[in-house]
Amino acid sequence: MGWKTLYTGERAILYDKQGRAKIIEGPERLYVWPRQKFEMMKKYTADQSQYLKVYYKDGCVEHVQGPTAIYLNPLEHKYMWVEKGIALDANEALVVYRQDENGKVTRCIQHGPTVYMLQANEWLHEFSWHGSERLTHGDRRERHPDDPDRKFRKVPNALQFTKLWIIPDQFYFNVDDVRTKDEALITVKLMIFYELEDIEIMLANTEDPIADFINGLSADVVVFAAQLTYEEFMEQAERLNDLAVYPQLIEMVKKIGYKVSKVVFRGYHASSQLTKMHEMAITTRTKLRIEMETQEQKEELKDMELKSQLERSEMEESLHIEQEQHKLLLIKQEEENALKTSSKEKMEKTRQLKEDLDARLEIKKKEDDQLLEHLEKLHSMDVDITQYLLSRNPQPGKVVRVVAPDNNKAAIHFHQS
Repeated sequence: MGWKTLYTGERAILYDKQGRAKIIEGPERLYVWPRQKFEMMKKYTADQSQYLKVYYKDGCVEHVQGPTAIYLNPLEHKYMWVEKGIALDANEALVVYRQDENGKVTRCIQHGPTVYMLQANEWLHEFSWHGSERLTHGDRRERHPDDPDRKFRKVPNALQFTKLWIIPDQFYFNVDDVRTKDEALITVKLMIFYELEDIEIMLANTEDPIADFINGLSADVVVFAAQLTYEEFMEQAERLNDLAVYPQLIEMVKKIGYKVSKVVFRGYHASSQLTKMHEMAITTRTKLRIEMETQEQKEELKDMELKSQLERSEMEESLHIEQEQHKLLLIKQEEENALKTSSKEKMEKTRQLKEDLDARLEIKKKEDDQLLEHLEKLHSMDVDITQYLLSRNPQPGKVVRVVAPDNNKAAIHFHQS
């Protein structure tokens, strides 16, 4: 009761004693009587990144996108509030469900970057996956407590959000109670890198992809370890970095629209008793290996000494043989040189004899030529050549002439004193 003042931009509602209401806009000054009711109307404002969610008394709901301002009218509105638009980065997406006037519900995927304003007939898909701990609604990033091992354990429904990441992501996971071929229990530590490729396939085939990843990893690791003893597992553990070891995981992620790019083996952990036994075995094996290597080095040293002695003997024998061969070669060369010298001397004597004989023959020929020329001159002078020649040769003291008839084969024998 009393005077009320409405300033510019304000709005109020005034009820009279019959219950009728009247909306009054400022600027205005009025007097409120005892049986009247005066009520200021609250103003709701939304900027460009917000919208007003208005609930009417008849059950209708309206989303009014900003920038806008609406007064809460108790005659029409039940209540309202300001909602913030959903900001999407380029690597984020929303799954939105929409119901039409006939009640049919459709699903669509809204990709960023954008600021998405939900309509009154739309709602978002809320994801609830395995994670390390419960998260704030809409926040995709996992927050880990002080316990460093907590992030390696995944629990159902710990990861709740509405924005999907469509960029490569990764998570840590430890496969516990893996039994080897010789019944040893170990924990295998892994890190998986994955990427969402098809949202529709993911929505149609799984409700929790992280759980599917965990199941596939666990199955493949169990199969891998079951084929090896503890010692063999330690020797071949680096094979867990190869995607070929995870066939069940690869097949499963394809069915749910994901792609696994890499699995990193971060090590393994065994019980303290098994670790102690393994360390003792390693110590024993190391000691035996050192002793064996020491003995091998001694044997190698002996072998090297014997080999050196044998090589030295072979070298000395080879040197002796080379020396003897060199001596024989020198003797052979001396003999060959002597033979060559003797042969040269003989050839020189033969050459000289031939030259002397040729000279004598040449002299004889000249003499014969002179004689022939002399005889020819005599013949030209009508000299009897026969008598001339006979006169130059001495006559024998007695001449015996034996004439035998033809075909007479009688033997003749005579003596001359």
